[in-house]
Amino acid sequence: MRKIKKYKVKYSAEIKTDKSGIKLWVAEPTNNDYQKISNFYISSKIKSKYKDSNNKIYYLDFPKKDKIKIEFSFDIKNKFFNKKIDINKIQTISKSSNIFKQYTKQTKFLEQTPKIKKLAYSLSKNEKNPYNIAKNIFLYIINNFEYEYPVKKRGVKNLNLKKLKGDCGEYSALFTTLCRINKIPAKINTGFVVFSKKIKEHAWNSIYLKPYGWLDIDTQYGSLEKEKAIEKYFCKTIENRIVFVIDYNIKIKPSIPNNYNTDYWKNNYLPIDKNSSQILQPLIFATRNKVVYFKEKFKIM
Repeated sequence: MRKIKKYKVKYSAEIKTDKSGIKLWVAEPTNNDYQKISNFYISSKIKSKYKDSNNKIYYLDFPKKDKIKIEFSFDIKNKFFNKKIDINKIQTISKSSNIFKQYTKQTKFLEQTPKIKKLAYSLSKNEKNPYNIAKNIFLYIINNFEYEYPVKKRGVKNLNLKKLKGDCGEYSALFTTLCRINKIPAKINTGFVVFSKKIKEHAWNSIYLKPYGWLDIDTQYGSLEKEKAIEKYFCKTIENRIVFVIDYNIKIKPSIPNNYNTDYWKNNYLPIDKNSSQILQPLIFATRNKVVYFKEKFKIM
């Protein structure tokens, strides 16, 4: 069964600082098998744009302003359909493929430490089928992870494996890392869940199973509905999602100058430095001085 849903999204944000100078990076929602974006529009002049892996980022610069208002809008068409998976037909993906190389590697926040490797191998046991291995990992996380926010120290290397706690980003990071150690291509989607006219930040996963392609998985939502977790949140097309960026460590171009700061984000527990941000959802900014206020709003039409 296939369902199609269309809507227009409008985002607005206001930033005020106590000294002129605001730099802004905005992510355009990504296109994928389930999500098509059109008519993307930004109200302010774009200084430059670049691609970081599968992500498209726009850079805006306001050197002489201490207050700005930015808006962007886009049309989105989501297709919801669940593929029937025959686990006996799953094929081994080539280790030389770009998907395997990119989505099984170790990165910052997705550290493959000896303790996490030991856990990953204990969950795969003697299983060879990647679907069953991913299912074991999914069930382990939804049964052992407890939601907690804020997260003061990001990265799976900082997780207490005897008492797992964290938000949706940490759920997704651990799932990704355990899959990658077991040579299952996995990625993190960061974006939003649409509830009627409201929208909420979220992170979830996708794994690649040949020949079925990318399949969505949501461990954090699965932990809330354990009895229906496999049915609703494992290798399914999950409805009402908007993906903005894929994976962590989004490059910041140009780099943030030394006389600009990102204290606002650090105070809100988002890891960021001069050259990268853990996520970009849907924007980040740097300012010459203290941020007086930052207000943002999504509107679904």
